Amino acid sequence: MEKVDVPANPGRLINAIANIGYDPEVAICDLIDNCIDAKAKKISVEIEKGGQEDEGQSDAIRSYTITDDGIGMDRDTLIGAFTLGTKRDYPHGSLGKFGLGLKSAGLSLGGEIVILTKKTGADPLCAKLSIADIEQSESGKYEIDLGDIPNEFKQHWDKSKVEEHGTVLVIRALNESQPPYSSFSEYLKRYCSIVFHRFIEGFNRSEGAASSIGPIDMSIGSTSLKPFDPLFLSQAIENDSLGDPKSWEGKTIHLLLKDESFNLDEPIKATIAATHLVHPPSFGKERSKIGERYAIVRDPYTRRPRHGFYVYRNNRIIVLAERFHGLIGAQVPNWAFRARLMFDESADSILSLDVKKRHCQLPRGARTNLKALIGSYQAKSVAAWEAAGTRMEDIRRESKDNIANDSISTTPVISLDYMPSTTLNDDASIQMRKQRQDDISNETRNAIHDSRGQELLEEHGKEGDVVVLVDGLKANAMWMSYPSVSLGMAETIVNKHHSWVAEAYSAAEQESSVTIVLHQLFTILARAELEVRSTPWKDVSKEDVDKIFDRFRKRVSTVGEDLAEHLISALKKDTLGGEVE
Repeated sequence: MEKVDVPANPGRLINAIANIGYDPEVAICDLIDNCIDAKAKKISVEIEKGGQEDEGQSDAIRSYTITDDGIGMDRDTLIGAFTLGTKRDYPHGSLGKFGLGLKSAGLSLGGEIVILTKKTGADPLCAKLSIADIEQSESGKYEIDLGDIPNEFKQHWDKSKVEEHGTVLVIRALNESQPPYSSFSEYLKRYCSIVFHRFIEGFNRSEGAASSIGPIDMSIGSTSLKPFDPLFLSQAIENDSLGDPKSWEGKTIHLLLKDESFNLDEPIKATIAATHLVHPPSFGKERSKIGERYAIVRDPYTRRPRHGFYVYRNNRIIVLAERFHGLIGAQVPNWAFRARLMFDESADSILSLDVKKRHCQLPRGARTNLKALIGSYQAKSVAAWEAAGTRMEDIRRESKDNIANDSISTTPVISLDYMPSTTLNDDASIQMRKQRQDDISNETRNAIHDSRGQELLEEHGKEGDVVVLVDGLKANAMWMSYPSVSLGMAETIVNKHHSWVAEAYSAAEQESSVTIVLHQLFTILARAELEVRSTPWKDVSKEDVDKIFDRFRKRVSTVGEDLAEHLISALKKDTLGGEVE
């Protein structure tokens, strides 16, 4: 068989590369990788905002410019940078892999890539790749413009203030899928601070690297980036504690696992570390601020969760918040768990890295080993989160109940001596009243399903609480009156397992004012009943009064069961003014 030269359409080919499917932030980070590989100590990204003349695009992005003070490029290197699938030996620690980063990432942003560059002792050079030029070219070849810096790009070069060496990359003729300037600029700062945090911090590269570099000064616009370690390891190491996670107070970062060697596929190794972050609700009113500070809540720009594994290739994060197909749960109690998996380029072949270096797939054996290694630590993190949540619920409930009980303590009916619309002057009537209060008190105690019964009522009474929630009442009553004779005060017993009561207080979890209304409601009902039942009435028998109130309470309790399913949505919508988290 003979070898046949197959013609390729460069216009279609370059368009295919441009449509690989980068997210803008991923493309920009791929371009920054080239700056780091060029040994840059200073890297800046400028995002030019579109003008008002772009109808309907006042918040549009016009161009991207990335400037570095790296070693620069000569003519051959510059041609190689634009070659498709450049064949080269990448030094150990390099961030490159396929030789497509400049073209695939750059063209995914815009149809024109311009490079202005200078090596030490050489004159500046300019190269331009334009999709439009290639598509319109009569030669049918893949070509770039190369030579001295033309006047139209002099302003970019002068603004960059490159002296001995460095490179300026300009992406123009942007495609229509660019994000809004304002929100994307802020997001990119946060994203790059995480992806390159090891480089911004500075670290010692392993033996055999092409060079050892210190911290890189990286900026986006006028903002100098600060490193953002998603594991907050420096804080976790200072607070190292692997005791019972249920005792963790929710405001401290705990070290779960510190850089343990992990077998990806013999002899290829990786290192793994893990931390448990804070529990934002434990910070009260600061919960939203804390959640964002530690990147625990969903990303405000992408709305993606930010917990799980952060995968590093040569100290650069390539995958953020990876859960490896359910290895880490998506539920909220998992949100404080963070782990990092670090490896070098020797693992590329077994991890199936794509061109964008954004996705990787663990071999089955490696995933099994990782699950076994990390399982107990993840369980600790979940247990700590849930325990912190339970404590906060208890504190919040206690606070709500205290506020509501305080509001009731100022209402008229507090003493068992209060007698509405009647005057008991003779000792016999007063004694009869006290006897009836004793009877009602015994009846209520016997109706309580809570095993602590009397002890619970007396404890709350001594604390001054006039509403007591208990674990069930006879006939599933919603409430009952309780005259605490020994303390000389009236209490209201509420069945927290009645569905209407449970839904009502659940809907009131975030709003103490709703709890006040509920406490007052049950108190009014219970005290009215108590006063009528314990007061001797001339024309009404005790038996009739008891029967009427018993039937009334049962009937209301039954109706309450039917209303329960509608109450929570009604309270959220009408009383609380929106959704309750």
